[in-house]
Amino acid sequence: MGITTTDELVPIVIDGRYEVDRILSRSHRTVSLLARRMDLHQTVVVKLLKSPDEAESFRREAVATAAVSHPNVVEVYGSNFGPDRAAYVAMEYIEGGSLEDLVAQAPLEAQRAANVVRQVTAAVAAGHAAGSAHGQLEKAAIFVSRRDGHGEFVTVTGFAIPASSPGPTQARARVEDVRAIGRLAYRLLTGRSAGATFHWPAEVDVPDAVRDTVAAMLGTFGPTPTASRALEMWTALRPARRGGSRLRVLPSRPPSSRRSVSTTPGPPKLVATTPTRQPKTTPLRSQLGQQLDAAGARPVVKARRDASAAGVQGFPRIVGRGLLAVKRDETAMLWVHRATLDRLSCSVFTGRPIHPGQDLVMTFAAPEGGRTVVEGRVLSVFGQERAVSIEVAVDAASNSTLAYALLLRRWNSRKAGTGE
Repeated sequence: MGITTTDELVPIVIDGRYEVDRILSRSHRTVSLLARRMDLHQTVVVKLLKSPDEAESFRREAVATAAVSHPNVVEVYGSNFGPDRAAYVAMEYIEGGSLEDLVAQAPLEAQRAANVVRQVTAAVAAGHAAGSAHGQLEKAAIFVSRRDGHGEFVTVTGFAIPASSPGPTQARARVEDVRAIGRLAYRLLTGRSAGATFHWPAEVDVPDAVRDTVAAMLGTFGPTPTASRALEMWTALRPARRGGSRLRVLPSRPPSSRRSVSTTPGPPKLVATTPTRQPKTTPLRSQLGQQLDAAGARPVVKARRDASAAGVQGFPRIVGRGLLAVKRDETAMLWVHRATLDRLSCSVFTGRPIHPGQDLVMTFAAPEGGRTVVEGRVLSVFGQERAVSIEVAVDAASNSTLAYALLLRRWNSRKAGTGE
């Protein structure tokens, strides 16, 4: 006997241990059932495989998930992959909705979104530490429930790549896991999907420190950070002074000067802080500066100093910003990390290919106002997809030596901490 659906027959009792109550959901591979473990009177979810042809990949996914022990990762209770019966995995039942329900409410307030993303990152970091990569971090694999003292509590399911997978497969999956979390964070904060190029909508108030963390996870500033480093970035968004309207990264206090705090477990809170000073009106507020701000390229020099003071690594120092001419009437955001008279090291936001030997035209806000155009040729490219890091040989013959020297002087003063 069994429960009949439109395309399969589901048994009432599975493996003599799980009594089926009802069908929760179905996919092209599996049927998810709400069941009761008869010996322990425990409510569980039993995921039943439809086709025996996919038993091996189903087993690998179960092994990868079971290897991860973390509060934000679903717990696996049992399984069977024998040839004499249908393959299944029994796991923790989570009361709540999927992340799709939360995405439908986007854009979320920054503190709420950071709480969710931090928990997803913690789950993925625990998986990587245990040797398991997710590889398919889609919204349907993440559930959100309510727990006392924690607010929205996240549970991640469906790790698909166990430690036994080949090294290159693991490496690619780990990078994609971190970038998938970055895309999720951007979606929760803006209500939009991060395409080949992305910017922060002017109507969405996202703190600079949060923007930097999302951009780093998407590989904007160079190599994509590891999941554990990304978790440190989200955890570094600590409580700040009350009052004001800005959120920022706070440096940690020395142990001897810390005040007593509650030890109740829960996600860190982002608290608004009073800005230390008002932004000055400078030549940066030129037409080019306004165009950069509209594209989402907000100054992040102070946020990076805060991150460095908090011990957060992985954010290359930014000394300048500008626009790169991609094609006629199309520009891309450009961040300068290091600069000399004959070479620039930059990060570029663009979905268009950039290759060694390519000639570039870059535009920067000049210190005295107006614009400075710099021409160069790409020496090397590192990265892929939305952003790449490039080394550019500056073409001295095509540039105004005086204008470029003034740019270098301003950028170097910023690097020394004497600029704005």
